[in-house]
Amino acid sequence: MLTPIPRDRIDPRLLAHLEPGEQVLWQGQPRQGSFFGPGVVATGVGLVMAGILLAFGLGGHVLTSDLRRLWAVLGVLAGLIILARGWSRRAGLWSYAVTDRRLLSVLGRRLIRSVTPSQLDRMGLKIHGNTVYWAKTKRNTSTTFNDTRMSGPDGRFIGFHGQEDPEAIKTMIEAWRLAMSERAAGEAKSFVRAMPTPARPEEEIAPEAQSLPEGVRRIVHPPTGLTIDVPSTWEVLVSNHTEGPLKLFGVTLLPSFIRETKAIPYTQGAEWNRLQVRAAPEAGISLSLSEEPLAVTTDIVRNDPWTGLTGIRILRFDDNLDIGPFTGFGTIRALPAGARIRSNEALSAPVIHRQIWLQGAGFSVEIQGSALEDQADIQYAIEAMIASLRVSDRSRQPDPSPDELMLSPAER
Repeated sequence: MLTPIPRDRIDPRLLAHLEPGEQVLWQGQPRQGSFFGPGVVATGVGLVMAGILLAFGLGGHVLTSDLRRLWAVLGVLAGLIILARGWSRRAGLWSYAVTDRRLLSVLGRRLIRSVTPSQLDRMGLKIHGNTVYWAKTKRNTSTTFNDTRMSGPDGRFIGFHGQEDPEAIKTMIEAWRLAMSERAAGEAKSFVRAMPTPARPEEEIAPEAQSLPEGVRRIVHPPTGLTIDVPSTWEVLVSNHTEGPLKLFGVTLLPSFIRETKAIPYTQGAEWNRLQVRAAPEAGISLSLSEEPLAVTTDIVRNDPWTGLTGIRILRFDDNLDIGPFTGFGTIRALPAGARIRSNEALSAPVIHRQIWLQGAGFSVEIQGSALEDQADIQYAIEAMIASLRVSDRSRQPDPSPDELMLSPAER
């Protein structure tokens, strides 16, 4: 079982790239010679020597003096570049880590790879020599390397290089990924048990007057008073999503263009209209809030032509939903492996996808929840989170503090 490494024992190069609260469970390095070994040295030195020999007349009458000088310069430059490149990514500069959230590869001060369990699950783990890798490179079209498949200084195989026991590292990563899913399932089960049975409208207590059960965290949208309860241990991210025309020098280039800020951890009072709650790999919910009325209708959802073409099955359709002050409709779909949710990569396995459209209290809400087909406990937790939607009376009581949100009734 992986256990957190004390902070004072973590490689300083990793510390700079850890997120708030992120814990390192394993750290390592490539063994010496993994990136700058005898083969690289021999190639670099060989090209330099060939260039020097050309400069001193090697080639005789086969090459003109101008060509000989050109090839001499090119040979020396190529050799020096190979040597410099190898030295700049030598084994001692690398640091690898498995955290409670992702896999990390750091070179010097640069974060080269950051791979979440869901990304890893779509690619799988393999072994090549002493390298445990999850992908092979594709052409890099950007100037950064922090992508799961783009080429970078780690070479053709993207993973943990130069491991003394690659089989043990592969087994550890697989167990880490499985443990994250099992932990999320246990947290989901506890959350569902802790949540109260939905009351009839006349029996409901205003959110600001409720006491939160242990293990439950309340997320608040300050402008509207919208609240949703989530498992306290799950990651919650917020961002701002806007849609409008794209203009340049007063000219409309696109009538509708979507902009979204970078997702950041939720804090009390944060401005947001998009919420993400991450549970296990490929499981969690997203909530989008809008001041506009719903543009989607039940007919549009029922008659979506893509549903049949993509192998998606509708398991259930809810025509009339009443959740807190909201009314609306929703559906539960079965998505096959390889399908895509929004712009995410293809799913690694069949998924149960919950989607709900609601409006009330002067705004509309769209919720998407998904969990793998065999993650029933997380599916129940998604339903419990959706059922917790309420709107508080902002005029009567201020937001509870972050500490208060995490306290059980007994602790208060």
